[in-house]
Amino acid sequence: MNAMNEHYMQALRRALAGLIHLHMRGCTVIGMRLDGPRPVLQLDAAPGGFVTGALKRRSLDGAGIARVMAAPFLDCQIEWTERKGWMTAVNS
Repeated sequence: MNAMNEHYMQALRRALAGLIHLHMRGCTVIGMRLDGPRPVLQLDAAPGGFVTGALKRRSLDGAGIARVMAAPFLDCQIEWTERKGWMTAVNS
C-alpha cells in the first residue's frame, strides 16, 4: 500500500476507536477530518466533564461569540463549539 493510503488507513482506525469511546460516553460526533497529524472528531456539544478543552478559536457571528474548544482524546483531537449570546442591558 502506498504511503498516503497507509496514512489514511491509520487515521481511520484511530478515528473509529475515538468515535466508539465517545459514543459509549453519550457524545454525538457530527464531523471528522483526517487531513492533519491526528484525526479530528467534531462533537455537537461539550463532552460532559471527562475532558477539559482549551480555546482553539474565537469568532463573532450574528448570535454572539462562538468559541471552538479542543482537547486530546485517545489518539484523536475532539472539538466542539460553545456559543454565548450578546449581552444586552435594559435601561429602566
